[in-house]
Amino acid sequence: MLVFKIFFAMLILLVSIASAAKSDFSKSLYCNDYADSIQKYACLTEHAVQGIKWVYESSGIKLTDDETRILQAIEAMNLIQNIASAGRYAYLKHTQREFKSPLMHEQNVCLQNSFGICGNHQYLFVEILKHLGLSVRPVDFYYSFNHENHNHAAAEIYVNDHWAFFDITWGGFWVQHDLFTPLSLEAILKRKGTLIAGSNSWYIAKNHLNRVKHYPDVFSYLHGKDLQILRNKSGILRIRFKNGEADFNHLPNYFGKSENGRSLKIKFQNPAALQALLHIENIGGYCEHSYIKAGSQRFTIVKGSSRLVIPPNGLLEIEGKDPICYLVIKNLKEIAWS
Repeated sequence: MLVFKIFFAMLILLVSIASAAKSDFSKSLYCNDYADSIQKYACLTEHAVQGIKWVYESSGIKLTDDETRILQAIEAMNLIQNIASAGRYAYLKHTQREFKSPLMHEQNVCLQNSFGICGNHQYLFVEILKHLGLSVRPVDFYYSFNHENHNHAAAEIYVNDHWAFFDITWGGFWVQHDLFTPLSLEAILKRKGTLIAGSNSWYIAKNHLNRVKHYPDVFSYLHGKDLQILRNKSGILRIRFKNGEADFNHLPNYFGKSENGRSLKIKFQNPAALQALLHIENIGGYCEHSYIKAGSQRFTIVKGSSRLVIPPNGLLEIEGKDPICYLVIKNLKEIAWS
């Protein structure tokens, strides 16, 4: 599962999900003309799907634009699973004491060195498909199991007049009728459709291990306890207090506003008002004309520690004129009233 690092969380907030201008990969036969790994694998994805289209056409079937986009998503998903191997990630984490997940601007290393987990897979999927001109956006899941927080990262593409869900790491998507009718996350959460899942070694091994240990299957996050879903790294994130401290374990440790008006707010699950000490690790964007809002109160943004009063089930957010302003939290602890 995705493990949040402070700068990972800070930088991922700025990833744009809008479809990019489609790149022309027709002149590079073997896709070796690109220094950027994401461009190279976008090229390979484009060529593979073009080959599939020609196979269909040789049988008298012309694929629609949406059908082509679905094949591109499947090809990119399968390529990422195999190239950015989750098994390799586990190997490196076990054998290299100093191994760390790459920062957002370093994601090419996952393709170059063949390792990755769900957060890496999500980023690569989004970026590769943007090069192919698709509308694509990240989807993040937060849930609990055995009283511990967990998370998972996936994505959606816009086809057939809706957002269709793809789990890159497990190679899974759900269809209504056939390959070209992928379902939305909303339909999947209602347990509709048929799962089409890949057969990569990580998926097979994890499913087998889960059965042996009597754990839920790998897609159990879709119906996990205390499930929260964020799209485009924005929305409202519920946070509990545990032993007098906000529990950000396996959850995003930032809040604020990013580009295109998207914002992430934190809603605390505290039944009574409390006074807290908020320690800001980093300030991102431009926050000169912004402030922290907790309930109806406003607080100045400063790096380091600040006292806040959080109302019952209070909402913590950033307001102001700055289009991009977000704060990375080191910790938030309840303190005695003064």
